[in-house]
Amino acid sequence: MADVPAAEIRDLLNLVVPRIPHCPLNLVKQACAETARRFFTETRCWLESVAITTTTDKVYTIGRTSGTDVIGLTERPTLDEVSIEYTLLNRDKIELPYAPETGQTLAFEAILAPWISIVDMPAALLNAFADAIVAGTLARLMRQRSTPWYSDEWKLFEQDYRMAVGDASFRHGQEDAYLARNVLLPGGW
Repeated sequence: MADVPAAEIRDLLNLVVPRIPHCPLNLVKQACAETARRFFTETRCWLESVAITTTTDKVYTIGRTSGTDVIGLTERPTLDEVSIEYTLLNRDKIELPYAPETGQTLAFEAILAPWISIVDMPAALLNAFADAIVAGTLARLMRQRSTPWYSDEWKLFEQDYRMAVGDASFRHGQEDAYLARNVLLPGGW
C-alpha cells in the first residue's frame, strides 16, 4: 500500500466535546466511530485500487487498508483488462466463476467502510468529510432524550449530516472519487 498520511478519528473529538457538555468521552468516541462507518457506507466514497496476481484459485483475499471492510466494488473487476463476473464473499474475498491462468492481473476498485474500532484513516478522507462526521456525531448524541446533553439542535445537525451525505454521494462518481483514486490515495492507502 502507498504511504499516505493518516489522521486519527479522535482528532474530531475537539470539535464534538465542547458542544455536548457532560457527555462521557467514551460515548463520544464510540458515536464518532459509528458515524464515520455510517458515512462511508452510505456515500461509498472511500475507494482503494486493488491488483492481484492470479494463481489457479477461484477465490482471492482482497488486500485492503487495515481496519476496513470491503462493502462493494465500483464496477466489475477485470482480468488482464477483460471484464469478468464475480461474487464478493465475507467482505474480504472475491470469487471468480472459474480459475484463471497463473500470472494474470485481477484489477478492481474496492469501496471501503471503516470498522467501528478503527483508530486512524487517510488524513485526506477524514479532513474532506470531517464536518459531516462531526454533524452526524452531534445529531446521534444530542437526540438521546433524558440525558444532560439532549438538545433539539440534533435536528439541525442531522440535516447537515444528511446534506453532506447527499452531496458526497452525488459527487462520488465525479471529483471525490477522482481525487481519492488519482490524487489522495494513489494505489490505495
